Amino acid sequence: MKKKIAAAATALVAALLVSSCAQPQTTTTGASEFPTKPMNMVISFAAGGSTDVGARLIAKGLEDKLGQPVVAENKAGASGQVGNSALVSAKADGYTVGTVSLAGTLLSYLDPDRGASYKGDSFKPVALYVQDPQVFVVSPNSPYKSLEELVAAAKADPGKLRVATSGIATQDHVAKVLFEEMSGTKFAPVHFSDGAAPATTAFLGNNVEILITNVGDVKDMVANNQARVLGVASAERNDFLPDAPTFKEQGYDFELASSRGFVVPGGTPDDVVAKISDAIGDVMDDEETIKQLRDMNLTPDFLGHAEFKKLWDETESSFSGVLERVKADL
Repeated sequence: MKKKIAAAATALVAALLVSSCAQPQTTTTGASEFPTKPMNMVISFAAGGSTDVGARLIAKGLEDKLGQPVVAENKAGASGQVGNSALVSAKADGYTVGTVSLAGTLLSYLDPDRGASYKGDSFKPVALYVQDPQVFVVSPNSPYKSLEELVAAAKADPGKLRVATSGIATQDHVAKVLFEEMSGTKFAPVHFSDGAAPATTAFLGNNVEILITNVGDVKDMVANNQARVLGVASAERNDFLPDAPTFKEQGYDFELASSRGFVVPGGTPDDVVAKISDAIGDVMDDEETIKQLRDMNLTPDFLGHAEFKKLWDETESSFSGVLERVKADL
């Protein structure tokens, strides 16, 4: 009897397997077929700015490489926080890509006072395409011609020299606090909550002695003899400012840049992330794309998804350690 039951069970299983094989199989689109429909790009800053124009340039290149339209949409507000929120709420399938300014995104979720609806693992880094190094700038008529001279003056009269930043707990502000700790100095912060433009206006009006900004924002000022760069926070001299020394050349192991890249929602399949990343890498291999980025005063620098993730984690660790001190520096 047991043998008959076992035989019947075996026959039933075999019949079910045959029936299963006869049914249409449901499959998901893998990375080899991706994308099969238009993609969306969430740009977290206003139309017409360098982030917007640079991202749209890459989007156009992606269309050529991936064979599908990439529809760009600006969702500006709260220093990128509005766009970040929109991005992480999208389906994690690779069809929605977002722009990030790394420092701004990190600071938005590391600071609980910002009330961000996301955290680090809400994103998967895809690729970085621009690194715009921080610079410390003084007037061409300033008595300070090097970081050494600036540091000596700051130590002689702590808190006297005024530094303009683009706002509290921004990357400029982080750069100020990190350099103070590194050099044993103290500067008087003058924060402009509306961003880099009013900070630059105050500097050009001789209302502050020092401006902390980025290479792309100061390149034309230097060319017009409106500013002198004391230090560039990059490993090597920047092509836009070949005569400006790095911090490292002057004894300070200090590197910090406005790192701009692309992300997808956390949970997006790794093979899809890799395909988008590789496509952006192909776009960045195009000489005309590089030329157009440089024409925007942007410093091209490609990192694939693994390298970008490493930079993300390292920067998050650095900012986590200094955030409370930055918020206390008013």
